[in-house]
Amino acid sequence: MQFKVLGLAEEEKLDIRINGTQVPIDYITYVQDKNGQNIFEGDPLGPFHLYVIDMNWGTTGREQPLVYGDNRLSVRLIPLERGSVPESFRFVDMVLGVQADDAQGVSNVDLNGYLDDFAIWSRTLSVGEIKAIYDSGQQGIGIKSSKPVSPAAAKIDSGLRVLYEFENAGDLAANSASGGGRPAAQVGPGGALVSVYTNAPKIGKGAADFTQNDATLKVDAKDVGHLIPGPGEAMTVAYWLKSTSQAANHTVWGMSNLPIPSPLYYGNQAHAMFATQWITVADPQQVTLGMIRPGASGNVHSQAKVTDGKWHHIAVTINQDAETAGVSAQLFIDGKAADKLIMAGQLGTVGPSGTVSIEELECYVYMRE
Repeated sequence: MQFKVLGLAEEEKLDIRINGTQVPIDYITYVQDKNGQNIFEGDPLGPFHLYVIDMNWGTTGREQPLVYGDNRLSVRLIPLERGSVPESFRFVDMVLGVQADDAQGVSNVDLNGYLDDFAIWSRTLSVGEIKAIYDSGQQGIGIKSSKPVSPAAAKIDSGLRVLYEFENAGDLAANSASGGGRPAAQVGPGGALVSVYTNAPKIGKGAADFTQNDATLKVDAKDVGHLIPGPGEAMTVAYWLKSTSQAANHTVWGMSNLPIPSPLYYGNQAHAMFATQWITVADPQQVTLGMIRPGASGNVHSQAKVTDGKWHHIAVTINQDAETAGVSAQLFIDGKAADKLIMAGQLGTVGPSGTVSIEELECYVYMRE
């Protein structure tokens, strides 16, 4: 007896029974055909597993269950057990300003404003370190020139993965972070590129002008790969923001575990994870961090007025617990700790589990003398 199985995932198994009797694994062989079947070979099929069942059980002293007349074959997909490994809040893509394609995924709201000294660390900065960055920025001193608040504190640039200072109009997205940081890519559709704003930058000679519709920068994927690569990891995002627009909310940055543009979350809830930070300009104004993962979502916001035409410093730390994969985040506004968000861990499955189908069942009878 043989049949073809479509949709069987790696490590999934089938319970095969004939007239209620389970077929011993000794009598089952199967091979995978990754190319499927074309019209010249029969009914067109995608990739499948060919199962062959040997019904000659007498050679091992077993009595096979076939009878003369009608026989019943049943095949059941054995569900995979839930794994014990937490599902990681891991990212592969990040954009500043707005997602390149408004119709898909992370955000549909432009950042209408300016950014300076946009920085990302692959660790949690302490309250003292964030306060030191804010205090230095008030004096026009950049992150690379900042000093730790005490000799015992770690160097502020330790773990610094991304630092866009927006100093050079000819190389706007240059990354001055240590450790081989890579430049961002200009990805604004329709030619809406980020430009250098030199009128009144917060740090140094320039800032990034995101006032054009769909002006966007995409962080290099290799740099993003170092940010929360698994449970037990952490990251910190900090930047200076200046905006006067009161007409709409602003998305400052967005991250996804899928390439951006990525599928909308409501149509891809089993896989999509997002983290976004946006500014709500309605009264009262709010700085919000939102995070979504399969089976859980949450956001935290602080009532802080930051779109008043002045430079404000915004930072957020994101930590993932090594054992539970629970995620906690802390907002900082102008050097002071604001609100905190805690998301429970989400256990992942060992592998996908779905629906399989059986095609082209064939039975052969051999007459032996």
